[in-house]
Amino acid sequence: MGLIGMLELLLAVAPGAKVVGYLTNASSPLMVLDQILRGAAPREVPIQQPTTFVLSVNRKTAKALGIKIPESIMLRADEVIR
Repeated sequence: MGLIGMLELLLAVAPGAKVVGYLTNASSPLMVLDQILRGAAPREVPIQQPTTFVLSVNRKTAKALGIKIPESIMLRADEVIR
C-alpha cells in the first residue's frame, strides 16, 4: 500500500472526515508528494489546475462557533451539513 492508499484509509476511518476528490486529483499535493517520494524529479511531475470546486457549509459547526453564514453563501453551497 502506497502513501496515497494509507492516507485514503486514514480519511475513510476518521470520524467526520470528508474529502471530495482531493486524493484522486492527479495534481493534488499528496499525489505530487507520492511521485517525488517514489523517485520522480519535482520538475518532471505535471501540475494541473483544478476543474471542480465544491462549496460545503457546516451549519452545525458555524452555529457552535457563533458564526452567521449569509444567505447568499447558503444558496451557492453545493452541500449543506445540518
